[in-house]
Amino acid sequence: MRDELKPDYKTIKKLFPLILKILEGYSKNCEGNYDENTAQYKSMVKKLAKLTGKNIKEYCLSSWLDEDEIDIIAFVISIPKAHKIKNITKIELKEIINILFESIENGNILLTGNEEILFDKKYLEKLSVHYFGVLKTNYKNYSHLLFYQHLDENSNKVKYSKDEIVNILME
Repeated sequence: MRDELKPDYKTIKKLFPLILKILEGYSKNCEGNYDENTAQYKSMVKKLAKLTGKNIKEYCLSSWLDEDEIDIIAFVISIPKAHKIKNITKIELKEIINILFESIENGNILLTGNEEILFDKKYLEKLSVHYFGVLKTNYKNYSHLLFYQHLDENSNKVKYSKDEIVNILME
């Protein structure tokens, strides 16, 4: 798989400790009161948005902070936004689909390099966020529903195979 299709590990390693520090500082000062309307919360969101270039409101931070999983959400936020990539091959698309299926079905991520050396295992499955982003950014037919059993418009259960997902995305 081309490097440009993989998560940007260098940026993740740089941003993760900075984001974690911001979230921990906020959490410590709030003592469990994660009101999104406070100046303190808005200041934290603004810092994170400036650091990452992301819309931090998409992350439902208060639920992550309540669950005491600050490090997990810090890792997810540190994953850079996916960007347009030219000429993704069918083979590369299949690799991405395989990675996502493994993550969904087994809670694992298929490693494509030295990720396990770079990050604690508990963070690795969150790398799927990047691969879903690649699909969303690069394929007009992408829907998260492609990867999960759901009901179609006639209330029939639908679950796509890997090959069906590839074909739908490449239409």
